[in-house]
Amino acid sequence: MTVNTPTSTHWVFRITDEPRNHRDHPMVLGVLYLYCPAAAYWHRAGVASTAPWHPVWQAVKDYGSDPEKTLRDYLKTYEVDDLRDEARRYVEQVTAARQRLAHIASPELLPTFPGGKMPLRRKFNVSRPLQKMGGDQGFFAYVRTWAFVIGDWTARLPYSGLRLRWGVFPAMVQGMQKPIWLPAIYWQRNTEITPLVIGVPSNLPPALQALYFFVQSPTKTPWQVQPQIWALQPDGLAHPLDSRIVPLELTQAIIALGRRAMKVRTPLPLASMRDPGAVCAACPFAEVCFIDATTGAGVRWTPQAGAFMTVAQGERA
Repeated sequence: MTVNTPTSTHWVFRITDEPRNHRDHPMVLGVLYLYCPAAAYWHRAGVASTAPWHPVWQAVKDYGSDPEKTLRDYLKTYEVDDLRDEARRYVEQVTAARQRLAHIASPELLPTFPGGKMPLRRKFNVSRPLQKMGGDQGFFAYVRTWAFVIGDWTARLPYSGLRLRWGVFPAMVQGMQKPIWLPAIYWQRNTEITPLVIGVPSNLPPALQALYFFVQSPTKTPWQVQPQIWALQPDGLAHPLDSRIVPLELTQAIIALGRRAMKVRTPLPLASMRDPGAVCAACPFAEVCFIDATTGAGVRWTPQAGAFMTVAQGERA
């Protein structure tokens, strides 16, 4: 099972969506510049953006934001409540596969898994909201995260009685006068206010992961102990984040990138060189980024278009 939106794209724009993060904050611009210099340019220019849909991390946010709401509540929210029988059938299929293949982690991700398929006739009345969720794959990935992945992560943590939550924490880094506010998955016991573990996606760039070593309490009451930072994989695996990634040096590099972003006069869509079919297609700035300078018409994001625009705009700069 795959998802179309890269984790980094979703996570970066979760950070820029946070209203307490000012557009000119060097660390916000540095995070964006690391993702793509053009993204930092357009963000600082005031272009509106929204985090693109990602079924796994959106499911985690929904699960952790309101402990009173259930999966069915959110299926109603996303207007796919008519597919609840499909969700139930999928959960039963995954449960059966995990019982039958208990020696394999997440056997539902094997290409031989027979579930995760939806008859065409079931999509007629929900085709538009289903498409917003990423189609069949996005829908089943969202359900799987609720029903299995969150429990898989929790079972791997070295504490008992934990509940997953979703929040936003400030990270104060040397050289900055104001913190950067970071979206966070975290676990705490119901009787405590201090998070014991903060989780970050395992496939985020190390420099972005490093920021989480500096998170602090969002209130005037400091945490009794600094939480552990764990890397979370969408397949349900989790492990402590290696502090040898040298978080201070990496965060200083982000600040340097942010200060460079403040001097950029033209957008340089370097992300198009990596994987335009994923990174650029999911980026909320794509519509303003890839415009032919001579005609004003939009152009398809490809490595060739990215190379041309990078050279052409570099010459104009």
